[in-house]
Amino acid sequence: MIRKILKIVGIVIVSIGIVVLLFIKFWPSLGGNVTEVDQKEYNARNSLYKKGIFHGNPEIQLMTGQKSEYKNEEKVPKGEIPVHQLKKIEKAKKDELKWIWFGHSSSMLQIEGKNVLMDPVFSNYSSPVPFIGPKRFSKLPIDIENMPSIDVLAISHD
Repeated sequence: MIRKILKIVGIVIVSIGIVVLLFIKFWPSLGGNVTEVDQKEYNARNSLYKKGIFHGNPEIQLMTGQKSEYKNEEKVPKGEIPVHQLKKIEKAKKDELKWIWFGHSSSMLQIEGKNVLMDPVFSNYSSPVPFIGPKRFSKLPIDIENMPSIDVLAISHD
């Protein structure tokens, strides 16, 4: 009886694996059926794609003061990134529209007297699980105690 169950479980696992592999292989948004002609045309259109790797635009300077050309040793900034510290955020009036950017994707929209907090990242890690994500490179732009009350919380699931 147990052998029969294990055999069925094994067949199910192998079947799921085959379906996943076929999905990855043939689904267009995951790269399915990309021909050499497609790759050559893409390379010709994008000057930042060289030898199968994307390179940052060397014309852009990063907050670290370095060029954006990707190199492994430039993943962590040298020194602390300066941050404008906010003491308090006044609530917008009913007829006023305010947008406050806290950094990366975190921001607050004040509209029609409501505060909408979008994609908040106020922990010391850039991950919901502290031991998985890297530590933040800068201080928080505002102490949580100084934040106005939030009416709507919008969280990204990317």
